[in-house]
Amino acid sequence: MRKNKFFLITMVAFLGIALSAESLSSKLEAALKTKNVKAVRELLLSAPASEKTKFEKTIINAAKQSVRSGDLDYAKNLAEVVLISNQDNVEAQDLYSSIVEMQKNQKKLDEQKKQIQAEAEAKAKAEADEKARITAAEQKEKDKEALYKSVYEVDLKNFYLDASLGPSFSIFGSSFADKAFGRKKTNSDIGVLLGFHAGFVHPYVLLKLGLNLNWLTVAMAGKDLSVFVVSRFAIGTNAAGGVPIFLSTGHSYINYYGKGGGEQASMLYTKISSPFVGLSVEDWHPIEKLGLTFKFNWIPISVTSPFMSFGMHTNIGATYEFWKNHIMSLRVGSDMDIYAFTAKKYADWNLIPNIYVNAIFHVPK
Repeated sequence: MRKNKFFLITMVAFLGIALSAESLSSKLEAALKTKNVKAVRELLLSAPASEKTKFEKTIINAAKQSVRSGDLDYAKNLAEVVLISNQDNVEAQDLYSSIVEMQKNQKKLDEQKKQIQAEAEAKAKAEADEKARITAAEQKEKDKEALYKSVYEVDLKNFYLDASLGPSFSIFGSSFADKAFGRKKTNSDIGVLLGFHAGFVHPYVLLKLGLNLNWLTVAMAGKDLSVFVVSRFAIGTNAAGGVPIFLSTGHSYINYYGKGGGEQASMLYTKISSPFVGLSVEDWHPIEKLGLTFKFNWIPISVTSPFMSFGMHTNIGATYEFWKNHIMSLRVGSDMDIYAFTAKKYADWNLIPNIYVNAIFHVPK
């Protein structure tokens, strides 16, 4: 009876140890699969003495598999786990030494690769820099040649013609006439603007010759009509920061007349014919396609007239290019002409807003 009890207790204990070892083995496989080095170390240290050799072998096999897959750090950690538990494990010692050597070789190989890559990048950069230098030198030579041609070779490509057409409006009055006739009145007309110009374009010199006509033929308020004729020559340069500045001279003719050719009763000066001198910025492009113009002209008839103190004409305008080909471009424009003539404390004044289409013709380059 006692022998049977002893046998039964022995079997139960053996079975418990077997089940415990099987459970630890499963946990070890799971820890190896998830690469949990801490768990692997704890499981090996807590393994029964009879299972340690088996566990060590399992861990070494996992380390070898990691070496084959290229994960040397993990393989090295597993070998260290075995050596911590059993420093006399020759297979773990050899494996650890091999991994260390492989890591040294891998480090040298990585450094060589980096050096080769750095040398290749340096070579590519040097080639790109040399290519850019050659391209810049070639472009500089082309720009130099183009500048030389533009400065020293003058032909029909340097000349252009342009024409403008559009409605013109006029608003005018005279404080002298208001005083003389005992009334205060502003007159307005509508008519047509015609403009013809020829020009010369050069990197350093700009020339313009033109004729503008404002013919106000329909009275809108009042009974008086008017006509303005301006002929002009201008010389300028755009060398000052790309802003085209001009000095100009020409002749202004202004005639105010009543309907049917009769006398007008709106202005002090019915006819003005005088030369002028002026300063202007013309067709300046702060952005592409948009051109800005500002002109100021002094009309020196005031010097010879006993009644006139001062005479001037100002023009402010803008154009926008909406179509272009190799021989012609079209622009839409709007500007304002301002005339003023003073006689002591009185003044004749005239505002002329214009809207027009401008066509520029040139020889193709």
